[in-house]
Amino acid sequence: MIFIFVQSAMPADLSGAESGLFARLLAGLFGAADDPAALDLAHFLEYLALGLCLRMAFGGRAEDRPRLNAAFPAWLIGAAYAVTDEIHQIFVPGRSGQVKDVLLDAAGVLAGVLIAAAALKRAGAAGARSRH
Repeated sequence: MIFIFVQSAMPADLSGAESGLFARLLAGLFGAADDPAALDLAHFLEYLALGLCLRMAFGGRAEDRPRLNAAFPAWLIGAAYAVTDEIHQIFVPGRSGQVKDVLLDAAGVLAGVLIAAAALKRAGAAGARSRH
């Protein structure tokens, strides 16, 4: 969250230069050079990492609690942070808050939460098999 906040606090010209570098790197990796969607992918991946972290913060083992009991609050916190991030950007010179970015960010958080939940479930199943 600190990383995202610092990125969002940068004025548009600095943020654009830094984001553009990352977007070009992603575009090159995925064979989509000069594709403006690479910046959207960077947004998505940034929030996917946040979703992973948030889900892991709600407990390490899948069998400790029902999946939705941990996944939903993790997603909700991440999605709420996406909203506050866009509001924050309204007050940064040259930046603006975008509903599209909130939706993209919330989808990234959801992907991260689901990946972490699946990994925890798999680890829990593997642990259960090894105990028997």
